[in-house]
Amino acid sequence: MQIACLMHTPKIFAIMRKLVILTALVCAAISACSAPYFSGLNKVSSSEKYNTAFKIYDSAIAVMDSAHGTTALNQLLQLAVTEDDERLKAAYYALMAEFHKRLYCPEKAITFSKQALELAGKKNMKNIEADMYSCLGWVYYEIKQDYPLAFENMLKANNLIRTEIGFDHYLQASKFLFVLARMYFDFGNLDDARSLLLEALKYPARKAGNELQVYNTLGLVCRAQKKIDSAIYYFRKAIEVGKTCHDSVWTAIAGGNLGAMYYIQHRYDEAIPWILQDYNTSRQSAQWVSAALAMLSLADINFIKNHYAECGQQLAEALQLYQMQPDMGVLGVYYSIKYKLKNAQSSYKEAIICLDSAKIVKAEMEKRNNAIIVSRAEQKVQLEKHLAEIKLLESKTTQKILIRNFVIVSVILLLLIAVQFGYRLQKKRKQDLDNLNSARQQLTHYLESLKEKNELIEQFQEEIEHLNTLPNYVLEKEKEKEELTDKLKRYTILTEDHWNEFRHLFDKVHKNFFVKLKMAYPNLTQAEIRLLALLKLDLSRTEIAGLLGISAETVRKTRQRVENKINLKEDQYLEDIVFKM
Repeated sequence: MQIACLMHTPKIFAIMRKLVILTALVCAAISACSAPYFSGLNKVSSSEKYNTAFKIYDSAIAVMDSAHGTTALNQLLQLAVTEDDERLKAAYYALMAEFHKRLYCPEKAITFSKQALELAGKKNMKNIEADMYSCLGWVYYEIKQDYPLAFENMLKANNLIRTEIGFDHYLQASKFLFVLARMYFDFGNLDDARSLLLEALKYPARKAGNELQVYNTLGLVCRAQKKIDSAIYYFRKAIEVGKTCHDSVWTAIAGGNLGAMYYIQHRYDEAIPWILQDYNTSRQSAQWVSAALAMLSLADINFIKNHYAECGQQLAEALQLYQMQPDMGVLGVYYSIKYKLKNAQSSYKEAIICLDSAKIVKAEMEKRNNAIIVSRAEQKVQLEKHLAEIKLLESKTTQKILIRNFVIVSVILLLLIAVQFGYRLQKKRKQDLDNLNSARQQLTHYLESLKEKNELIEQFQEEIEHLNTLPNYVLEKEKEKEELTDKLKRYTILTEDHWNEFRHLFDKVHKNFFVKLKMAYPNLTQAEIRLLALLKLDLSRTEIAGLLGISAETVRKTRQRVENKINLKEDQYLEDIVFKM
């Protein structure tokens, strides 16, 4: 029995040791939850309480799970109730909104944001208002995918920060500008995205990782703008920041982007280390599509270097990664490289099969991409319409406020005039007839002035009523020629209605263009006329393709067809004829 007990002693000790560790962890968790995070807020000035509370949240509470984070934030609510402080209660709602935004709980984030906005509005807490509009914008964009509401809230925050707070005094300036820039980047507004990202770099990032993402996104914007050298510069900056803050994941992402740029430039030896790092990190984090694409880049480099065996092995590995997470883009690249490899190895039968497969995948991807382009165009039109309606509503509100203020000022002035007149009249009762006649003349002048003011008020009201009868999309009676030209260049012509509206605007800028064109070349089709109109605006082939929702190759073929129809001479350009119209 003694031997048996001795044999079980190590097991007992092991169990006891585990219990001690578990107890310590539980105590630590309880201690963390009961830690007085916000106890020092009563020593902070009223204007700094929210920023201080946000810093406390950011440093300790943001990373907690739902239960512990809620418990910790409830301390702030208890403090607000104890001190009967509405500002602290607004701060509590704001931080709860931020916390549930991080947990991807959209409904709770929206509810807490609106509660915070209501209290912040009463207490004139502009920082909380800006944070909550930003929070709502992010939730509607990332989770709800309600893009009009997302942009509406983000633009409200942007206007509030720029006009009333100032980015120098806004705690989340860098992060806010980055998020807004990403939204513009997603919608293809590259210039605005780049401008916002460069502005974000002027302000200190709350976390080094935010600065890394700004540089990486700047690289992506420059890559989309075909500014290769600038893209490489920003990806390198992102990697430098990533190494400093020890963010291995984002450093690898930026490194993969840098490797892709070297790959595009055929600088293969420089590209390989970065692509390998991207591959390894992607595998470790189970990002199978990213890992497969990195492996395919390596396979293509080995094919170019005539290392066919290595290329074949890497293609096989990429196919295994594809099976972990199927993706049409990966499959298309796989078949394209395999076709080249089999053709180089004289395996023509397999090469033909791979070529056919690549074509099938490419056709399917083009079909999906076209659907995405149309969907994004519809979203863009919906977004622009929504923002235009908001702008019109704000314009009407401003006009009503101006009229109201004018009426109030007029009434006050009239009251002052009446009081002054009565006072003078009382003083002049004992004066002679000349003074009395003078008073009567003043009264007559006053009545005429009153009549003129009333007529002016009626005129204002008639103008407002006339504006209210105009369609929602009419914001001004006329627009300057440069504004119309700029709008034409950004117009998306996907339907007949879009074309009719575009043509109406175009006629305002270039009188009788379509009439002259039809008289000179009556056999042109509608598609060919649209192409010539866009050439008149000095747009590139890529820009024209984007506006018409077609491929650049289709634009080229249409142009060639037009040149044949009008018998263009060898020393002539189509643009010369268009610009003379």
